[in-house]
Formats: sequence, C-alpha cells, structure tokens
Amino acid sequence: MANSTQILTDIQSAITTGPSAATTANFNAAAGPILDPVGTLYLLQTKFKESKVLLNAYVTSMDGSDPIKTTLQGILNDLV
Repeated sequence: MANSTQILTDIQSAITTGPSAATTANFNAAAGPILDPVGTLYLLQTKFKESKVLLNAYVTSMDGSDPIKTTLQGILNDLV
C-alpha cells in the first residue's frame, strides 16, 4: 500500500469501507486488543483533525527562517 499524502481523506475512506470480517474477528478475539475497529478509526480521525488545527497554529507562528518549518508545513499539507 502506498504512503498516505491525504490523511484525513484516507481515514474517511477507511471508515466508509469498514474493516473486513477477518479484521473485525481479530479485534474481538480473546487474545486480541478487544477494540471497536470503526470506532478506533473515528477516534483517529478526530485526533488527526485536532493535530491539523494545532499544527496550523504552530506553523503560522513560526519564523520563516526556521529550518524545521518546511518539514512541518509538509506534514500539515498531508492532513487533508
């Protein structure tokens, strides 16, 4: 699978598609994590949206000559 460059779009796609029956079984197996697979994706989506807001505030406040600004801007651009 290719790396995601559209994190919020791709997580929504994963939510819409939903997990396979085998994945759901793994999540609910006694030896597994016992997690709600779709609920976990929704939680991740919320965290990514929160990250986008915080990172945007951070990047817009940075000095233009800060060497890490380009990297952080790239991450922000991936949160679409």
